Amino acid sequence: MHNVVIRPALVFLRFLLCLAGLLSPLPLYASSPPVSITADTAAVPLAASLDTRLTPLDTGLPVIIGDNVGAWQANSRRLNSFGYAADHALWLRFRLDRQDTSQPLFVRYDYPNTDYLDLWYVRDGRVLAHYQGGDRRPFRTRPVDQRNYLFPVPAVAGPVEAYLRVESQGPLEAPLALVNAHQADRDEQEMMLWIGLYFGIIAIMVLYNAFILLIVRQTAYLYYVLYVLSCAALQFVLFGLGFRYLWPTSVTLNNTLTMTLPALTLATAIAFVFSFIDLKRHGARWEQWIAKGIFAACAALLAAGLTLPYHVAFTGTKVLTFACVLTGFYIGVKYWLKGVKSARIFALAWFSYLVFILVYLLELSGRLPSNLFTRNALAIGATLELALLSIAFADKMNEEKDKRLTAQNELLQIQMQTNADLDRKVRERTEALEEANRRLQMVSITDGLTGLKNRRFFDESSHAEYQRAYREKTCLSFLMIDIDFFKRINDTYGHPFGDLCLQKAAGIIMSAIKRPPDLAARYGGEEFIVMLPNTDTEGAMTVARLIHRTFAETVVSDGQREVTLTVSIGVAGEIPHEREGREALLKLADERLYRAKESGRNRVEWLDGGSAATA
Repeated sequence: MHNVVIRPALVFLRFLLCLAGLLSPLPLYASSPPVSITADTAAVPLAASLDTRLTPLDTGLPVIIGDNVGAWQANSRRLNSFGYAADHALWLRFRLDRQDTSQPLFVRYDYPNTDYLDLWYVRDGRVLAHYQGGDRRPFRTRPVDQRNYLFPVPAVAGPVEAYLRVESQGPLEAPLALVNAHQADRDEQEMMLWIGLYFGIIAIMVLYNAFILLIVRQTAYLYYVLYVLSCAALQFVLFGLGFRYLWPTSVTLNNTLTMTLPALTLATAIAFVFSFIDLKRHGARWEQWIAKGIFAACAALLAAGLTLPYHVAFTGTKVLTFACVLTGFYIGVKYWLKGVKSARIFALAWFSYLVFILVYLLELSGRLPSNLFTRNALAIGATLELALLSIAFADKMNEEKDKRLTAQNELLQIQMQTNADLDRKVRERTEALEEANRRLQMVSITDGLTGLKNRRFFDESSHAEYQRAYREKTCLSFLMIDIDFFKRINDTYGHPFGDLCLQKAAGIIMSAIKRPPDLAARYGGEEFIVMLPNTDTEGAMTVARLIHRTFAETVVSDGQREVTLTVSIGVAGEIPHEREGREALLKLADERLYRAKESGRNRVEWLDGGSAATA
């Protein structure tokens, strides 16, 4: 198994080492044709029109202009990248033949991270205009306030020579194009749309995984969130957004971040790899040492990045990037073959990043055309990698959950088998206690004489129902019911017959309410109350009339004596407009009951101002 994992990794490593030659400058070849500018000119790539040469850093424009043949070579391969030459300057020459001067034109240099840029427009040995740029100069030195560089083309007809001097400790890039103002704005808006999409995806991944981190408290999620944030910070700088919007005058800060953020990103990446697979428990000793060594090298590069020359730090970053990505890919493949399901997506994430690194290198070397996709291959690859790693996390969580569930089920089966008899006895005792509790609860909430709910239960239920009606803005109605002349019945026929009347009254009231949420309760003595949720006053009046009529039609008899009962009913209903208005609604129903009794009894009172309905 060990050889199965190592051999493919070694072959892939050899392939990447051969690929390193892609970053070397390629030979250039004779003079390039001029660019003809007409009224229809919108966007013209300048790679095919460039003459190039490398000179010592102290070579000035007069020497360059005076040497019309010299070392100039045509960019016949239409390259946009010319390798690395920290101790030399790259000079680019192109000729413009402007036949129309009606629209403003710009030479666009589409790479924000070059140290120094100087562009001269020359005619007949005389400088027409000189513009400066580069991220080692304050942002205000740029002729146009934009993330990339726009250099205005002089509005003069006829041929003009342009000389662009590029000096950088990093790659010598020359993604040049001639664009008009409309095209420049359109391209920048399109690019900012893609940048916004990138940071939107990053923000979603950070928020999602930060939320998971707060729940599961696993170190791997912390390292992943730090890795995503480091990638976002690095791309924010590489896109030129930080220099434009946050620190346009701090050249030192911009270059410090450019050198240190890659090391920080790699350090969090290798820490994440170490934690995700849990190399401390599952990895071989030499794998642990490699991961720790890469992390230590990243930390050293992070510290030394403040003092090292940029090209040295950049070279170290390239080496560590390959080491980190290869390590992640190797570990993912190894543990995938060992049966760790989440490792397959983990390996795919790092492999996809390697593919996009390859695309980026091929674009730098001119093997692939320079376009929006290839120039931003690293950002796209990082986004895809981070998304796949997030999916790998979810896969790992599901896998761990399944393992926990399996272990819990096995433990539960053992426990159930071992304690079956005890569980049965406990269950029997529990059921007996629950039954006793149910009976006690029913006794505590039920009126012993009538079988209706008692006042305590009604108060609790009506309070909860009133709060619900308040939240949902629905009607709630109460009926206050009092048996007319009940004291006379008690005095005349005795308390046992009075109790029989109360029981009969409870039966009549219960027969009038049909819905599960409706509630009837004995409120005290001969007084009853009915709660009707989701019922307006008109609906409550229907129920009240039914109760009133049924009482009038019912004869209560114990075999020796008989009597026909009448009742007075007060009705009140509303859509609650305040949270604590239950007592007021009950009071209103009680007042209407009192008015019904004062108005002669045997009636239903439901309106203020003396109006009543009598059955």
